[in-house]
Amino acid sequence: MFADRLAFARRALAEGNHDQAVLIVAGGLAEARRRFDRGDGDALAWTAVLTDELDALTEDVLEPAERTGPWEDLRALARRAGAAAAELGSVLRLAVLHLRADRPEVAAEHAAAVLDLVSRNGVLRAKGVRVDEPDPTTIHEVLTDVAHDLYYRREDFAAAEALADGFAGCYPDSPVPWYFLGHSAARLEHHEAAVRALTRLAELVPDLPGPLVSLSGSLFHVDRRAEAVAALTQAIELAPDEARYRCFRARMHAADGRAEDALADVDEVIGTARVARDLADFAAVLRLNLLVDLGRLAEAAAGARVLADTGDEPTAGAAYAVLGDLAFDGGDYPRAIVCFTAQLDRHESAEALLSRATAYEAADLLDAAAADLDALALLEPARAVEALTGLRERHPTHGGTAKALGHALLRLRDPARAVEELTEAHRRLPGDWQVVAWLGLAQVTHSAADDEWNDGFSGRRVLDAVGRLTDAVLMAPDEPHPRHHLRWLVDRACALPPIRDFLVHARDLPRGFGPGGADLAAALPDVADLLAGWSRALPPEEEPARGESSLTALAALRARIHDLPVFGALVDLRLAEVHLRLYQVPAALDLVAGAEEALDDVGRTPGDRFRGEFPEPLSGLDFDHVELTAAVHTELRKSIAVHRSRALHRLGDLDGALEAADHGLGDDDFDHLYRRTTLLRDVGRLDEAVAQLPRLTGLAGRADRTRLANLEATLHLSRREFDAAAGVLERVLPTVEPDSYDASVFVTNLISVHLERAEPAAVLDLIDRYPLPAGAPSSLLLNRHAMRAVALTGLGEHRAAAAGFRAALAIAEDVRGGLLDRAARLSWEATHLWVYEQAVLVALAAGDPAGAWELVRRAKAHEFDRPGADPSPGAEVRVPDGCVLAEFFVAADRVLLFVLSPGRAEPEVHQWEAESDELVGWFFDRSVRELDQEAFAVAFGPMVAPITDRCAPGDVIVLVPHEVLHHLPLHALLLGRNPVCRLPSATLPPSRPDRRWDTAVVLGDSRGDLVHSREEAARVAAVFGTRPVLGVDATRLPAVGADVLHLACRGRGDGEPAVLLADGHELTASDIGGPDRTPGLVTWSASGFGDDPAGFARAVLHAGVPSVVVSLWEVDDLSTTLLMADFYTRLRAGAGLADALRDAQVALAATAAREVVAYCDDRLTGVVDPVAAAGLLLDRAGAQTAAGDLGRAAATCREVGPALAGTRGGCARRLRERAARRLNLLALKAESPPPVDYAARPFAHPYHWAAFVLVGDWR
Repeated sequence: MFADRLAFARRALAEGNHDQAVLIVAGGLAEARRRFDRGDGDALAWTAVLTDELDALTEDVLEPAERTGPWEDLRALARRAGAAAAELGSVLRLAVLHLRADRPEVAAEHAAAVLDLVSRNGVLRAKGVRVDEPDPTTIHEVLTDVAHDLYYRREDFAAAEALADGFAGCYPDSPVPWYFLGHSAARLEHHEAAVRALTRLAELVPDLPGPLVSLSGSLFHVDRRAEAVAALTQAIELAPDEARYRCFRARMHAADGRAEDALADVDEVIGTARVARDLADFAAVLRLNLLVDLGRLAEAAAGARVLADTGDEPTAGAAYAVLGDLAFDGGDYPRAIVCFTAQLDRHESAEALLSRATAYEAADLLDAAAADLDALALLEPARAVEALTGLRERHPTHGGTAKALGHALLRLRDPARAVEELTEAHRRLPGDWQVVAWLGLAQVTHSAADDEWNDGFSGRRVLDAVGRLTDAVLMAPDEPHPRHHLRWLVDRACALPPIRDFLVHARDLPRGFGPGGADLAAALPDVADLLAGWSRALPPEEEPARGESSLTALAALRARIHDLPVFGALVDLRLAEVHLRLYQVPAALDLVAGAEEALDDVGRTPGDRFRGEFPEPLSGLDFDHVELTAAVHTELRKSIAVHRSRALHRLGDLDGALEAADHGLGDDDFDHLYRRTTLLRDVGRLDEAVAQLPRLTGLAGRADRTRLANLEATLHLSRREFDAAAGVLERVLPTVEPDSYDASVFVTNLISVHLERAEPAAVLDLIDRYPLPAGAPSSLLLNRHAMRAVALTGLGEHRAAAAGFRAALAIAEDVRGGLLDRAARLSWEATHLWVYEQAVLVALAAGDPAGAWELVRRAKAHEFDRPGADPSPGAEVRVPDGCVLAEFFVAADRVLLFVLSPGRAEPEVHQWEAESDELVGWFFDRSVRELDQEAFAVAFGPMVAPITDRCAPGDVIVLVPHEVLHHLPLHALLLGRNPVCRLPSATLPPSRPDRRWDTAVVLGDSRGDLVHSREEAARVAAVFGTRPVLGVDATRLPAVGADVLHLACRGRGDGEPAVLLADGHELTASDIGGPDRTPGLVTWSASGFGDDPAGFARAVLHAGVPSVVVSLWEVDDLSTTLLMADFYTRLRAGAGLADALRDAQVALAATAAREVVAYCDDRLTGVVDPVAAAGLLLDRAGAQTAAGDLGRAAATCREVGPALAGTRGGCARRLRERAARRLNLLALKAESPPPVDYAARPFAHPYHWAAFVLVGDWR
């Protein structure tokens, strides 16, 4: 079996069918794994063979990381079977793939596994196949590649050493593992191990000097100096012209106190004509130091002067260092300073700075000495601190030394000691702005070792830092450095609420050195002005109705913020808060995302921000402000989490809101824990929410107790613990003012308790005793009216209840009309749909079907999601002759149907008990292809029977679905008798008797991924005598309009619905309508609008297009082509829209298999596109399969490969995959073949014809 599959795959590959070969091998591999699981002894060997074959086939099309999966599976099977050879082969290949995928750590793990398995290598045999053990040379090559990558590319010497150690054990006579083992050990300073490995390496390659040189270094480090020199001497004998080796030996001689021997080697190097300049210079400098060691000072000085004049800058600098040391030792300090200065001019180094500082001190030039050691702090702060500490002890009253030591201690991350030294420096240098600025920065600097200092970080220290930096700015107004550091610090300090409040409301800062405190407004007037603008921003209690003015003020403030990323983020979050109050949720989420970008800036130090712009001392202070950064990051992250959580909550995404809160909120703050507990309640995780109450109680202050009591009560309500909820509310209600907002909230929740306990009289009593205060929010007013109406309903006073619900709806619609954001309007609508539902049911109970229907129409008015739109249904509906209007309304526990016939002013009302979840299950719990037509008719036939009772055959039925019924093909139960169209609401469109269907614009396959849509577009265009716009040409609509716009392209349903065009362009409803170009009909026949396919239809109708045809689900391509061509043919022949679509659907359902085969054969005679030909072949195979002619269907499938020979791309690949899958299915069906019947109807199932619905004007 597997041998045949392998042969079939290789034959397909030879014919150019690469994708088919991959599918065949992948299928065989899956079958081999299944057989292994069933205990087939041969399956493992075939798994290994097919895995290798699949890897070879996908090498050019998949990245290495994408090819590891089959090898991992093989390794797992091999381990289960105890087959070391198969496991070795898999881990060997995995090491290679992970190395190529740039995963060195994983590659090293697999290489280590290779070493464990090498000793258990063997042969894997099965019937008809033999899997040989991996070749030792191949294993060696893979191990070498991994070791090379670890050592040279990754410089992961520890991993390289570990791998090389095992490598050497497996291949003891190969120099490669010993090379990596010895050099890795040496780099890790494991010199004893390095000596052993390099000794073995030198034995294996005795003619190479390199191993001996490396060995000499490790021998010297383990104090085997004589052996080290001997190894180098042997290397020199092997390569006598390699002067570097003599320099190495000279340095060993010098370190061993054998200066004469060292000098002899150096002179040999200098006397060699072929030595490179850099090596000669190195030898010359080494010679000077050897002469000094030998006491030949005059000779050393003469040589140094020559080298200083003739050498390059580094060499001359080294010569001046020798001259400086000689002058210093001779007591000539001025000369020493001159020489060390010359050295620094040529090559700055820590040693030169330290030497010159020592000379300055000896010459009693303490300011200069302190300045050099201050510069040293930028290079090596630890050495600077050591030198400055000694200098400070020797000169305790020198202020410059204290300043430099304070700076060095800051560089060394020791801010506590730095503060001590800088305080002393300020006492002695009161006008030095740098001292003051460094004192400020020290307050917010993290200590590398002093945990007590770090734990003592506080807001007071931050304010001290701001005050001191403010003083520094005022002391040196022309210096840019303290000003930029102060801006940096103030920006971050604003994220900490107490400090921000202090900065906003206080002019003078504490602990400043200026008179009367530091004046931030004088130091940073622009920042002070921004802080004043913040204080004038949105007050917390502002109502949404006054939010627009706040948006304007905050947006103006935000526009003035340029280099303060954290403060800008805070303004963004305050803007987001206003948008949330206005129910403009997407705008709020965009601002939250923008604020989140500031988190990346929080950790940037002032040196990061301004390095290169200001090269003076402060710009180099890249201090580690861990505590400040953590505090700012935490506060900003909390605020971002709160606002994102609120936005998602407002959108109804409670799980997302809780997840957002968990990312940013902690359990140590009452507000944050209260927010999280509220979300837990709202997502139904009540036990977790209740578990937070003790912690909340411990955190609550006096002002928090009423909120906490209300939360506790609502938790009891959610758990249906009504007595407990009432107890909490009745206990806390007397403690608040009767006309306060808190009282209103408590009463509202207490009303909920009485409603749940069916106590309507108690509800009315509470409402009378606790009227809402003047200026109560709209949400409370709405709820109070609705609750009163519910209570009246319970008392049987339906007309009074209906009036109450209408009052509540008037408030809801008034608020909705002021919301500018569509998502906010829809969210508000969804929150209050229950009021509409109750109002409808109460109107029916009051004997007012017309009023109930009017409320239904208000709930579904076609302009309900537009800003400022009046949701009232408008004029009385008059149904024209020859049609009937049927409007559905889905309530929580029933479905209502309003049927209006011609000549009637009021509708008939029918209702059925049905849970909405049951309706949803009919469509969403199964594929449309699996729809049981008989069961569907039994379930939904009663819902359409009252409609057919009120119309004659052939009359047009106008359906107005609701909720899930938009997705259900109810029209499939009616099309055998009546044409059907749909409307978004019961507002009938005006008749357009002059409409014509002469011209069309047809777009197809705009993204190159819908093979059949090109055929569909061509057929539709042919009906109108025009040419379609296909593929990359479908980027936009033509400038000239047409009667029909047909779109055979994909779409998207997230956000504003749009059709996807070529080159990333999109076509929205607003692009379709316009002067002189609005079509009379728009048809969208492809897929992609997600859970709301009718959303595109509504949007197009709003744009002014009178009629739209859309699909409710993705449909078989050929059936769509046939349906659309027939529909337009009938339309152009004079049929009405509803009749044309119905007749085309009925005809498609009756199409026989022989007709489909004949159609495909006819089209194949003229097609030249190989992709189109392959698609038609598969369509023909599908019809032959439906007819039961399995042999011919298989033969047709086998034609797909040759038809696509040489054709690449995604479409060709998918067609090959479809052909391979169909062949596999045909093979299974062939075991029990059905009778051949070409009268069979392949498109009889509603899946093929019921997807398409007409929305809008049917005439």
